[in-house]
Amino acid sequence: MNISTLMNVTDVFLLISEIGYHGAIGSFIAYLICRKKELSRRKMMTLLLFGFIAGLTPDLTLLTSIFFSIIPTEVNYANNLYMLGHSILVAPSLSLGLAIIARRFFRSELTLGLLWITMLSSLVIGHLLMDFLDNGLSLFYPINESTDIGLNIFTGNDGFIVYPFILLVLLVFLFHNKTNKKYQVTLLIIGISLFISFASLKGFSKIQIQEELLKEYPYAEITLEPVSGNPFSKTQWNYVVNAENLNVEGEASFFEVNELKRNVNTHSGFKHLLQKMNINNDEYYITTNYIFDNSVNIDLLEENIQYEYVYVFKLNPKTQNLEELVDEEKDEILDAYYPF
Repeated sequence: MNISTLMNVTDVFLLISEIGYHGAIGSFIAYLICRKKELSRRKMMTLLLFGFIAGLTPDLTLLTSIFFSIIPTEVNYANNLYMLGHSILVAPSLSLGLAIIARRFFRSELTLGLLWITMLSSLVIGHLLMDFLDNGLSLFYPINESTDIGLNIFTGNDGFIVYPFILLVLLVFLFHNKTNKKYQVTLLIIGISLFISFASLKGFSKIQIQEELLKEYPYAEITLEPVSGNPFSKTQWNYVVNAENLNVEGEASFFEVNELKRNVNTHSGFKHLLQKMNINNDEYYITTNYIFDNSVNIDLLEENIQYEYVYVFKLNPKTQNLEELVDEEKDEILDAYYPF
């Protein structure tokens, strides 16, 4: 399987996951609100379908991108519609439209008001809330045009979100009869408890990792992104730290940080940091273009990195720039750095 094929498979899986958990949670919320109403099995299936659609509604605006790709315009209308679809200010109108359509199927069972509340809840919780916990959204567009308002603690294909909720909706539907009410309540409690527990764990984990990184880099800009779709994976986060002249990349589990590499920002671009030294109150950075991982023994570097590929920079305290040292100055610093 080539790389392009692998990427296509990944994209398809991500799409299925997005549809799965947004739609499933929308159905779940619709069932939760209307479960005490006397609905036939067919009517309940219809209600779950409308809840599913409500959970997907904000992303259905993506279909407009096909139209606007055929008729190019100077204004990116497709993007504007997409952001409007993810705005809490527009959600009541979208859900009202769905409720009016759904009312045709529930004339004697559900009122328009109840359907509106149901569709609005399915849309807000099934999509907007999940995007808020996921990678962010344009929550107050067009008043606020920011597209990344959110906590960013989940990934779009997080297995803990996708599969339990799809399973939960299926089981709730299968048990939809008068003799199995106790199973429905049990499933509702289990689903809600699992979700709240995992969301709390991820949120607490993010706070702990950020605090640990801030202790080491108190004035740094820290970016922490969730990466795992598996709640049992050791790697849950990727992080990037931009601190003064340093750029640090690493990964983390729920509570442990693992640094992968450090780069120094020099006049000739980023170079991998081997050692930072303080000599007579001056800061020196020994760097190289040679990239290695944590499995490489630092004591063996003289066998892998030739002298000419090692650079020494001194921090200018006035300009905060790194100035490269050469010849004797370079030799003097490298003599203090074992194994050089």
